[in-house]
Amino acid sequence: MKLMILLVTFALIPVACTSRGGEAVQRSTSGPEKLSAQPGRKHDPCSLVTKEEMSQVTGEQFTDASAEKNSRTCTYMTADPSVASAAISSTWDGDESRAMIATMKAGEDLTKMTPSGEATIPGLGDQASFATYALTVRKGDAAFMIRLNLPTRLSRAMRQEGGKGAQQYADDILAMDKALATKALTRL
Repeated sequence: MKLMILLVTFALIPVACTSRGGEAVQRSTSGPEKLSAQPGRKHDPCSLVTKEEMSQVTGEQFTDASAEKNSRTCTYMTADPSVASAAISSTWDGDESRAMIATMKAGEDLTKMTPSGEATIPGLGDQASFATYALTVRKGDAAFMIRLNLPTRLSRAMRQEGGKGAQQYADDILAMDKALATKALTRL
């Protein structure tokens, strides 16, 4: 039953992040810039965190950060995706940003993967939630979700005795997510 609820939760996440319009995403060629949270205006999700910042925080070498036209998700790739990849989904629409948080809160009852078992993260934006290895942050009408995929580290962690490695992996992912979210919040 818990697995079914978790799968439904993941199915709802893309719905909360889908685009309503056909405007093009504008990319900044001069690096990250501060964005204004204006509903209806398209933003480049890759402007929240650069591939260099993603590399610095995770310790992996990310070689690409890209978003398809009209996409609200930036995908970060390494030369070998079996080692590491990441995604940041974002919205500047108040209804969608609140839906992202609600969707993640549904996962809080299923997973308690943060230190001390807390899924709500204080001190990041107006609301922040961490569940199923993803951090969702809302500030005003803007929201973003950071998902790191580090399968080599997860595999190594799962081999540790007594499940201690899985908790340490979750703690590490949360620490990296917080560092990335702090950078992204300065650009909203």
